[in-house]
Amino acid sequence: MPISPENRERLLAETKEAAAAFVEDIVHIRETLARQDQVPRQIRHLSSVLRRLTVDNDLRSIAPPRIGPLSLTAPDNSAFYQAARKQPLSMFVSAGISVFNTEMRALVGGVEGREFVFPTEFNRSRVLPLSLDGYLNQKVLYFKSDWVTRRQVIKYVANCASGVHSSNAQDQSEKLLSSLRQYIKLTLMRAALALT
Repeated sequence: MPISPENRERLLAETKEAAAAFVEDIVHIRETLARQDQVPRQIRHLSSVLRRLTVDNDLRSIAPPRIGPLSLTAPDNSAFYQAARKQPLSMFVSAGISVFNTEMRALVGGVEGREFVFPTEFNRSRVLPLSLDGYLNQKVLYFKSDWVTRRQVIKYVANCASGVHSSNAQDQSEKLLSSLRQYIKLTLMRAALALT
């Protein structure tokens, strides 16, 4: 349902400060992610901004009076959801980001000793338009036979993994994410050239 002109003006005024912070935050997020010398602390701290914008609903109040219904773009993971039901899979991480100057769309691990057949229907460039709830509820990690949503990842990093707070994992998704942090780590190996 469209917003009446009166409500639109009221909502614009009520969310003016949050909208200005959003613009600054998006610039900061893009600058941080574009840096070649990122450190985990920088990424971890972004979780507080992501939590405020998505989980705590700032986007839900900022967007409608300015652009209408909010639609976010997310990678299409459906081929991996189907693959996990049909064959052994130890791990899946939805990405769609640049890591060490390499575009990473997904990290997939098969079960040791059993062949994993990469889904032929997977299209790395296919994306989905999602509502904010659809975006937050999209399954983005698979580990130990369980899926974790984007909302759970954002909350875990912000609330447990020192993004905003440091606390022990409480629920099943937090314990799973804590285990996954011990299971996988991306590092860049640099070759050294010795001249003699």
